[in-house]
Amino acid sequence: IAIVQFATMDRHLVIIAILLLLTLVKNSSCETTAAAAASTTTAAAVTESGGTAADSATGDSDSAGTAAAPEDQAAEQTKQPDGPLPMPTTTTLPPLPDCQCLGDEALLADVDASVKTMDVCLTAKSRMTVDGGGYIAEKYRCGTRTPDNPSSDEDSICYCKEKEQEAKFGYWVKLQLMDMNEVHRWEFYNYISKRLPRNYLEEATSKKFLQLKHKVEKEFNKAIVDHQPARDLGFVRTVVMRLNKGNGCQDCPLTTSTTTTTSTTTAPSTTEAEEVSGPATAAASDGESNAAADSSDATTGEATEAAATTAAPGRKKREDATTTATTPIVYDSHYVEVFMEVQFLKESTDFKTMFEQVLSNGVGKFNLSESTFTLPTASTCINSQLTELLPTHMETMTHDKLENYVNKTLKNEDGTDVVDKDGNIQYEMYNKTHSQTEDIVYLSTGEEVQVTCKDPKERPSRDIYDLDPYDGKITAVCQPDGNYSVRVTMLAPCIKVCEQTKIPLPDLHTGLVFEGIKAKGQKKVTPTRDIDPEQHIWSGDRLVYRCTEKNYGIEGGADTQLDRYTCTDSTNFDTPDNGHGSWPVCRPQSYMVINAVEIMLEKFDEKIENRYKLIRYQEEDGLENISLNDHLMNVTIPTVVVMIIIIIIALLCSRNDSPICSICAAKSD
Repeated sequence: IAIVQFATMDRHLVIIAILLLLTLVKNSSCETTAAAAASTTTAAAVTESGGTAADSATGDSDSAGTAAAPEDQAAEQTKQPDGPLPMPTTTTLPPLPDCQCLGDEALLADVDASVKTMDVCLTAKSRMTVDGGGYIAEKYRCGTRTPDNPSSDEDSICYCKEKEQEAKFGYWVKLQLMDMNEVHRWEFYNYISKRLPRNYLEEATSKKFLQLKHKVEKEFNKAIVDHQPARDLGFVRTVVMRLNKGNGCQDCPLTTSTTTTTSTTTAPSTTEAEEVSGPATAAASDGESNAAADSSDATTGEATEAAATTAAPGRKKREDATTTATTPIVYDSHYVEVFMEVQFLKESTDFKTMFEQVLSNGVGKFNLSESTFTLPTASTCINSQLTELLPTHMETMTHDKLENYVNKTLKNEDGTDVVDKDGNIQYEMYNKTHSQTEDIVYLSTGEEVQVTCKDPKERPSRDIYDLDPYDGKITAVCQPDGNYSVRVTMLAPCIKVCEQTKIPLPDLHTGLVFEGIKAKGQKKVTPTRDIDPEQHIWSGDRLVYRCTEKNYGIEGGADTQLDRYTCTDSTNFDTPDNGHGSWPVCRPQSYMVINAVEIMLEKFDEKIENRYKLIRYQEEDGLENISLNDHLMNVTIPTVVVMIIIIIIALLCSRNDSPICSICAAKSD
């Protein structure tokens, strides 16, 4: 106030006073804010340290010390340590445990762990047969790294795929599921598709086929691994290869009988009749009767006689008044036949006896007996569908099978060679001078043939028939039906490939990064995250690059992707690194509109310039005298005169008395 009163003496002093007052007010407000912040910090520090409100009120010095603590901590943090900085410590993950595969002694020692591992390995990859109706019994062994808790995780499941680690011995078994479960009847899986009758057990990819397949494998794995002799042989697993239609009846007749009387004094006992007819009817409807399942000739007479015998009345006065009526019931019922392979690491001297013991001990809920299984013998595969046709139908491929070609003989219906009257063997002729040849080296079931490309720079363009689609080999295995799993008609030609390790990376200044691969003839780009490290890049496939910076384009244009470089037949990429120009550079797209406008203005200026040129030429033409060319006098009349002269000369020369003819005649005389 004193300052204001003193400042009223002069106008300039009033302005100075006002400025001083504003400065004082501002400083006081800043001090109040700082004090409030300091008190808040002190209260928070006391609260965190567990102090009470009374302690914070009486301990001013402590509060000041607490407020100063963060400053000391900050000073300590900014303080540089003496000497070199310590190296950061790294943690190395422990290596994965060794893989314990099915059949190993360490895994078989724990039966529960073996059973759990077999359950996890039920879904292991397996090849289908050519007809799509079954699976091939793969020889590689599945296993686990965590036998205490097997799972399908990548850190747990593992495989033994080396040739020396495969299952060495496999025994075929055919048996029928002869129990009371309706899901073990062939007709249970019938369905209609496109008005045609079908069955799920004939389709290996169907869900119901896989469910029954895994169910049978699971029960037999558990039953066999519990058997000590099987563990001694290094039991690996059971593989269901096919599910076939077993024994049974089509339109099988089974009869039931009822007994009635006409006399009112007759009192038959129907309890026993019901006891007989009831089970018979149930067996007919469910198809569980062994007689109906194994024979289609069930006679009505036997059922009638049995019914008449068992349906005798308890008391009756007139026996000749009893009448018997039979009613046929027609049904379809077939068992499901399982064709499977039991695999071991060691050879069994008496597999049949051992398997009989397993069945006698029981296999899950299946009703099996010793007489229901057979042991088929291994067969061989014919070569006419693959190896014999490969040289003529797929010239770019070869195989590793041993061959021994001989002249092909004519065969009789019984398989013997055809001979002439002199006892000479007759051969099949390819033409008049050459006979047909055949390879007599046959592979047994389970043996494999490797089909590869002759050119080491090429790979089969379709390699989906074996377990490894990127190894450059097509593995054909001999199936139980005598055919290879791959035929010549299923093969695709060989194509040159480029290795992924040769994919060039642009320099950093270009701003380009590798985005993915665009297959030949396709527009979709396969990103790098979806590319298998062993996948081939086929000749004609394009490499796709993109700009890393946002709002950047190739040379500042609208395109942010670059796909001009391809894999060539020389197994290299036509990129700048291989002498094909220089890498384009990603530039900001901010100048794209300016460049477009400049180009548009240049075209517009060109049109205006051309327009004025036409106008100028039009004015010049208007000033000049236009003279028409007289084509009649200059062209038509001279042409007609020349033609008339030529015609006259020709006529004169064609006369006998013409001078020219006279000259020629004189020479001829």
